Amino acid sequence: MENWVFRLKEMTKQAKVMAKKIESHQKTKESAQEKPNIPRLEKSLAEIKRLSNNFPDSEIKSGLLQWIEQENEFIKKIKEELRYKFGAELKELLEKDGIGLKGQLPVLRAGFYTLKLNFELGFATLYWGPEIQIIKAKIPLSVENIYETIHNFNLRIKKQAVAPQDFLNNLHRAYQRYTSFNNIPYGNRVLLIDLLAELVLLSQPSSFRADPSKDKFREYSRVQFSYDLYNLKKSEGLKQSKVSFKLSVATFDATTDKAKSIWVPDNEAGDGTFYSFITFEVPKATSSNT
Repeated sequence: MENWVFRLKEMTKQAKVMAKKIESHQKTKESAQEKPNIPRLEKSLAEIKRLSNNFPDSEIKSGLLQWIEQENEFIKKIKEELRYKFGAELKELLEKDGIGLKGQLPVLRAGFYTLKLNFELGFATLYWGPEIQIIKAKIPLSVENIYETIHNFNLRIKKQAVAPQDFLNNLHRAYQRYTSFNNIPYGNRVLLIDLLAELVLLSQPSSFRADPSKDKFREYSRVQFSYDLYNLKKSEGLKQSKVSFKLSVATFDATTDKAKSIWVPDNEAGDGTFYSFITFEVPKATSSNT
């Protein structure tokens, strides 16, 4: 008899705990109908399901398990609605900047960029190109945060871009320096990435050359190099340039090696090509008719 009484008291205690958990779950659900706290709802429902294992099979337990299943479906539906709304709101903001958004969650393409969204952990990762280079990780998962990150970075690379003709001159100088230092005949192909270090040096201000300290150093990133190459490729002024160059498309194996290739956009929509080598052609002798 004492054992039976003890079990009855334990069941009553567990029932009270369960009732409080369900009430708390319902309050969380009702207090934020516009923007439900999904992680909190999932956590409380998991706890309720764990506690349900302590109850013996009965009509009450059967009803409880059915309710848990209904709540799971509700959370699943809300997740889908929130994700659709998230994508629609982000698309609307980006289109104001002239940036299109495409793809399917959790991976989206936004112009030059790729977004990977983790709704479970609540953050996003922004990449340059098709997951080529991480620009920023663990961005808080909100439309405003992600838009601001893309907007500000996009403004920065465009602001820091070198004018196509100036960039071509720098690229040519970098090629000349590299081939000269490494005893490579002019006109031979050179890995594009090997010229990046030369371009970093050529982009430094005179104050850095006079006093090469950290605070005077001007950063020139791989992403900026990629964007400047994009601008150069589409520049109309190249047709009149005296310097002629050719980019060689990377082999499939080279596309996975950052030391052997670099991804360069083909257009604002984010299509692009991997290139490995660059060659500057020997200027042709000019002749005049007499």
